[in-house]
Amino acid sequence: MRQILLGALLLMPLIVWAVIVTITSSGNWSNSGIWSGADIGDVITDDVTFNNSLTITIQNSESFTVGDVNMGSDNTLTINSGGSLTLGASGNAKDFTTGNDIT
Repeated sequence: MRQILLGALLLMPLIVWAVIVTITSSGNWSNSGIWSGADIGDVITDDVTFNNSLTITIQNSESFTVGDVNMGSDNTLTINSGGSLTLGASGNAKDFTTGNDIT
């Protein structure tokens, strides 16, 4: 029993838990003021959710890698030339889902 418990404790750091972060108002992705709790989506363990009717921009030279993205409805996401948004990583596919009227 001790070996099983020890094995489980040793594996705990290998488990990656997703965190849901929410964009609550329009603006630049990198602006912590548009995110609930000021936690911007910028790491692969962040699953990003958009509130509805927002306009979000990723500026040139900004690069973000996140987990799943749920765009909600009536939202616009603009990625300027030189900017990037990556979902997941090679061998770790993530989802990009949308509601109605997404640009």
